[in-house]
Amino acid sequence: ASAVRGKVVLVGVTAPSQHDAVEQPTAVPDRQRRPGGLRATEMPGVEVIANVADMLVEGRRLRPVPVAAAICANAAAALCTGAAIAAAGPAWGGLLCAAGASVYWFGACVAMVAWGLWLPVCSVLLAAAGTYASGAGAIAVTEMRYARWLRHKWEQRVSPAILREILQHPEFLHVPAQRREATVLVVDLRGSTTLSERLSPEQFAACVNRFLEVVTDVITKHRGTVYKFVGDGAMAVFGAPLDDPEHAANAVAAGLELLEVCDELPEEIRRDQEPPLRVGIHTGPLVAGDIGPPHMLEYTVTVSYTHLRAHETSLHLVCRL
Repeated sequence: ASAVRGKVVLVGVTAPSQHDAVEQPTAVPDRQRRPGGLRATEMPGVEVIANVADMLVEGRRLRPVPVAAAICANAAAALCTGAAIAAAGPAWGGLLCAAGASVYWFGACVAMVAWGLWLPVCSVLLAAAGTYASGAGAIAVTEMRYARWLRHKWEQRVSPAILREILQHPEFLHVPAQRREATVLVVDLRGSTTLSERLSPEQFAACVNRFLEVVTDVITKHRGTVYKFVGDGAMAVFGAPLDDPEHAANAVAAGLELLEVCDELPEEIRRDQEPPLRVGIHTGPLVAGDIGPPHMLEYTVTVSYTHLRAHETSLHLVCRL
């Protein structure tokens, strides 16, 4: 009696033949048999009870954090993940979130071993993962919509080659006005007033639309940007918004080709005038960028029209020669 007085005594069997072996979740899986016939992942049931009794006697037990603290931990994980994605983007934000999750998991293990404090791990990691997935998905959708909007804004003005370069530069969402060296090309119909009086409105509109279609194709082919249609004419810039060291040569090549493709214009346009269009080119400093109120921005170019008229005559002489 003196041997067991004041003690907790457990009586049980440990022989494998008695089938009182319990699988342990914290053991390393191993199919090798321990001495006595049990696997490394198995423990006699009486020994399991003995561990629980010892934990209770010594006061060493797992203490889950309060529910309010667990909710705060989940909310903090979601907020930190969202902030990381917003500040660093999906890629770097994902790395920061992974590092934070690793630190939290390690801290939870230390808290459990050292102080018996049971921190929520799965719910916190799920909250972070869910926030990352939703945030990264929202950013991806936003970028896709922005790319479509940017493409729609520029695809009718520039060539496909320039469009690919613009889509790689998000700063072209808004092009601030700036002074730069570039070339402006102006082209319009000759005798359009007489033409409009002779044709019906529908016929005149069809002729002008065909004329502007041919003009736009030629300009974009030579890396030009059509930035404005003015009645029966068009204005284009070479060397903006993207730099082009050959902007002057490209503009002259476009002007020459415009005079060569006059045969593609409707007969009504070519009947009275030869050539049926006028081309003016100016190379020099100009101001290019988005102009207008915030809700109606338009990319435009400002240049002296005096220079345009002077260069128009010289270009016609070159073309005729």
